[in-house]
Amino acid sequence: FEPFIRDKNLTVIFDKLINEIQSDNEFKNTAIKLYLLEVLLYLCKNHSKPNVISKHEICSSFDYIRKAVDYIKNNLSQKLYADDIAAEAGLSKYYFLREFKKVTGCTFTQYVNTIRCEYAKDLLKSGQHTIKEVAILCGFENYSYFASVFKKATSLLPSEYIKRAQK
Repeated sequence: FEPFIRDKNLTVIFDKLINEIQSDNEFKNTAIKLYLLEVLLYLCKNHSKPNVISKHEICSSFDYIRKAVDYIKNNLSQKLYADDIAAEAGLSKYYFLREFKKVTGCTFTQYVNTIRCEYAKDLLKSGQHTIKEVAILCGFENYSYFASVFKKATSLLPSEYIKRAQK
């Protein structure tokens, strides 16, 4: 191996491997596997390119997700489906969902519900709308689902939130 392999550490591992192959050790097969794994690990650590996402790929994901987030914020009162938003961003649904979570740190549904609850808090504080109107304005068709999501996000029911905001 010496004329071809210039890495001395790798040559040492290959020498151990050859010695083990020539031995009569009862654990010969296990030792050979161990040295082969050591060769592979060493090659991976020292002679391969790191698995790095290019800046272009990162920027591209951020651009697509930013476009989707803008769409979500501008259409909160509408039904928001991942299929539609993925299409709006120019991505397939499954790639969109994976990239969305990678960029935002939460699932699409979690993100939408969080943004809707933040908007609901502002509307509830203003006192200009009933809780049911706020639910509809925030894109929740079902009041009880709105109350449940709002409580999960804020630890308060919408009515409790209004009472605290008025103090």
